[in-house]
Amino acid sequence: MTTIFDSARPVKSTPSFGRGLTRRPFVPDQADQAWAAQAFGDAESDRELEEQALQARWDDQFNHTFPAGCCQLCGEPSDQLDPVHELCPECLDRAEFATLAGVNERAGLGYRVF
Repeated sequence: MTTIFDSARPVKSTPSFGRGLTRRPFVPDQADQAWAAQAFGDAESDRELEEQALQARWDDQFNHTFPAGCCQLCGEPSDQLDPVHELCPECLDRAEFATLAGVNERAGLGYRVF
């Protein structure tokens, strides 16, 4: 016999608690099993499709297409783009100078390039 504890006092349950009305376990037939397999299969495929949609949305935020031959910083067309950063020479120089000035400032030399 199972004892159920409540906030007030323990209550003894009948021996047939949880067994149903017929006192025998439920055994699903073939149709029930086929329906359950179909339902769980549909749920799994829906979950996979949702994951693919989320991944596609995540990837799309990084797939900004820039016109070929245009600087990614200023957007101006250039024939001399840096192959790594896709920056025109002017923007690349500004980026390098800003990096050097930041290093100098952290070293206590002020935000400038020597």
